[in-house]
Amino acid sequence: MKHRMFFAVNLSERCRSRIFSLMDEFKNYSEPIKWESFEKLHITTLFLGDIDTSVIPILVQSVKMKLEVIGNTEIYFQSLGAFPNFKNPRVIWIGIKENLAIERIGLELASCASQIGIEVEERNFHPHVTIGRVKGRISPAFIDKLRDYSFESFIERINSVELMKSELDRFGSKYYIHKKFNLREN
Repeated sequence: MKHRMFFAVNLSERCRSRIFSLMDEFKNYSEPIKWESFEKLHITTLFLGDIDTSVIPILVQSVKMKLEVIGNTEIYFQSLGAFPNFKNPRVIWIGIKENLAIERIGLELASCASQIGIEVEERNFHPHVTIGRVKGRISPAFIDKLRDYSFESFIERINSVELMKSELDRFGSKYYIHKKFNLREN
């Protein structure tokens, strides 16, 4: 049996509220964008895809040993961006200031997954919160608004990383915490 899994930093309600209020500034435009729900706002630290459930206990044990030595950290949300770029945005996101602890978490998770035979993407880890997915052609004026948008940075304390399970139903995907990994108290 296989489950669709990923590792994530789940954000506090306060932080998700702040991000959601930023998203509200764009929702009044009639652009073909599917905005993320409040409950789904998170930072994906490693996407695993559909993995065999038999490897999950091994993965959990390996990740537990790696993450328990990494200290909790503060991240600074500071920018709005788009993948692959603002010329042809497919994903709209809120990014964080460079943070060595979050980067290390991403590398450790990828290492643990690779060691047990889970294929991981080779691209660089770019910590962000996806806020919208473009579902068609958006107007040049809206692209300009995205490109020029700025906000006052804000902080979130990261104390844990979660192994998440994604299940599809007729309304879309729902995320469930499979295992929580606490980071070391600083």
